[in-house]
Amino acid sequence: MSYSNSIATIFYIMFLLYMSFGIYGIYIKLKNTANRIFFLICAALAIWSLGFSFGAQAQDVHTSIQWHRFAALGWGSLYSLTLHFFCGLLIKNNFSKIGGTMLCFIYLPIIISLN
Repeated sequence: MSYSNSIATIFYIMFLLYMSFGIYGIYIKLKNTANRIFFLICAALAIWSLGFSFGAQAQDVHTSIQWHRFAALGWGSLYSLTLHFFCGLLIKNNFSKIGGTMLCFIYLPIIISLN
């Protein structure tokens, strides 16, 4: 097994772990906003890992760059989702107190980083 295949395998295993954690979080209680945002965090991590997994085993540079751009969907949105998650937890697990203007400022970096 070559070095790039072993790295790709590790990233793929992490993809499976992230998705299983996210699905389990949704399975516990679907209506809970914290669980929904936790699922989105896990999905962002899974997209990031999957993109790096396929990018590591790509045959040419162009394909690798395309997969790293796909992975940018994960790392570009991860930090805003994490900030939203922890802001909701710090306000005594009341996500409804986070207003629309604050959510716009929280998710604005996603738009900036993906352009």
